[in-house]
Amino acid sequence: MTRLPKVAFALALTLTGQDSSPLQRLTIGKTPTDKLNFSEPGRTWNLGPFNRTTEISAAYRYKNDVVIFGFVERAGLTTIIDAATGEEQLEFLSWEPLITSNGLILFKRFYPASADYTVVDESIAELDLKGTVPHDVPSEPYGKHADDVGATIYPRAPTTDVRHYVRFFFTADGGTLLFALDQLSSGEVCLVRMQLPATSGSAMKQRCVAPETFGAHSLAFYDSAGDGSIENFVENNSGSLTLTVETESRSVDRSFQIDKNSLEAAELSNEVIDRVRALTVSWPVAKQGLITFVAPDLKSKDLSVHLQDAIKAVLIIDTAGNVREATVSGLPSSAAGPVKAAILKWKFKPTMLDGAPVEVSTAFSSSVGGLTRLP
Repeated sequence: MTRLPKVAFALALTLTGQDSSPLQRLTIGKTPTDKLNFSEPGRTWNLGPFNRTTEISAAYRYKNDVVIFGFVERAGLTTIIDAATGEEQLEFLSWEPLITSNGLILFKRFYPASADYTVVDESIAELDLKGTVPHDVPSEPYGKHADDVGATIYPRAPTTDVRHYVRFFFTADGGTLLFALDQLSSGEVCLVRMQLPATSGSAMKQRCVAPETFGAHSLAFYDSAGDGSIENFVENNSGSLTLTVETESRSVDRSFQIDKNSLEAAELSNEVIDRVRALTVSWPVAKQGLITFVAPDLKSKDLSVHLQDAIKAVLIIDTAGNVREATVSGLPSSAAGPVKAAILKWKFKPTMLDGAPVEVSTAFSSSVGGLTRLP
């Protein structure tokens, strides 16, 4: 049997620690020839003999599946390994994959002519690890990779004479919502919100607008004659959606807040943008001013089953040092409520700017069980 030569960097994966949460981030180790340290608690998995991955960007374990996001030549390649047996189950082509805490892999389908924007027609697909993962791995060197895995969730129906360029997509609200920005070949910009998992026929909202909504006649990133381009579409620290556009010969940034429900855009003034940027502080800095800490009741029935779950909390601290607002993502509402209630009781020293107290925002990540002490 001819095996592909192993490259000289991370292809072995080591789980460090004994975290029992459903989704765990894995440590990317070195190849055995580089003396990978196996003494840490946990175990190690390796890619199969014909796996052609040349770079690994991230790796996770979800229950009994090890999921590896990487690249082969100029294509994205996702590999799934059975955690119990160590055998590869699936290799498939994908672009910009991500995984949610409830075992959904979301990705753009691989398009072989991805560099030719006159023919590209992109889509988003979903593979649910809670279902049956198909078995499809190359059985010989340079064997073909699967490119039809999972179910296409966007667009939900073919569009005649219109192609899709999915520029951005991400999850929110603990992996229960998907937001995407799609630039159509017709010139329109479409904002999309979808309930996850989408294969269950869940609700979807789509709002398509002309580029003039964002102050340009053409926002096509592949159009050299265009007078604007979409630079980013993200969920910021406060939980709001922000879209950034570069206009006027692509030299001036304009930012828009996108309503999560209606998907309508409202432009943010430079004054608001500067104020938000100026008053966002990192968590290591913010927690130094903590005066009062209250831990949530981890023995309650709402939280006791979520101790290993990872959360992200965004805090707005007012001029008196009180937590005016707290947003907790990564948990169902029944569990997020008690955590939020505890955080709202925290007290900080007021943040001073030019001799006056100011309101600030900060954010931290933690496991629920880790909230017995300050994260």
